[in-house]
Amino acid sequence: SHELRTPLNAILGFSEVIEREMYGKAGDRRYPEYAHHIHVSGAHLLSLIRDILDLSKIEAGKMELSCEPVRVAELVAEACELSNVERNHGLRVELGEGLPAISADRRAAKQMLLNLLSNAMKFTPPGRTIAVRATVRADRGVTVAVADNGIGIAPADIAKALAPYTQVDNAETRKHDGTGLGLPIVNALMKLHGGSLALESEVGHGTTVSLHFPPAVVLAKAA
Repeated sequence: SHELRTPLNAILGFSEVIEREMYGKAGDRRYPEYAHHIHVSGAHLLSLIRDILDLSKIEAGKMELSCEPVRVAELVAEACELSNVERNHGLRVELGEGLPAISADRRAAKQMLLNLLSNAMKFTPPGRTIAVRATVRADRGVTVAVADNGIGIAPADIAKALAPYTQVDNAETRKHDGTGLGLPIVNALMKLHGGSLALESEVGHGTTVSLHFPPAVVLAKAA
């Protein structure tokens, strides 16, 4: 509830200041700043609500995938661009040879990668590099992985990181807002695609999250 109350309080407080013109008529330099805070808080709140609704729908068995051919290389490129990862971090993209198209729900696939990139940016100090790798496995399935060299997760906390509404509790994670739904949603969406999620991490050295799409969803080699 704290994660919902904080942005709501910001929206209500700053909008009241503007509505009552507490600093005088429109034109005061503080009003645009407060309007920006309202926008940021509203966007954050919308993201939280979407996460909660998505997970609720998945848990209720009501999430329906709308699968279509999705080129893996294009998916990676689009997610990297939308995440704006290069604003504060280095980015290394490694695409294996012969990457195919897969049968996937485009929105869900993009959401999975964006969630992983968001986590990587959140827990990696600015200036360090985040890597995105896509490869064809020996079994002809496809793996897309996001690797960072951020704070990492202790082995005992990995299960907690994958549990809904739970966050690893340490000094670094407490600095960042969130519902703790990012990885659980990705994990659930991968299962709906017949795939799996693997998480490897070491405290102080970073985390790698891999999305393993099964051979059954591979359509054809990309042109």
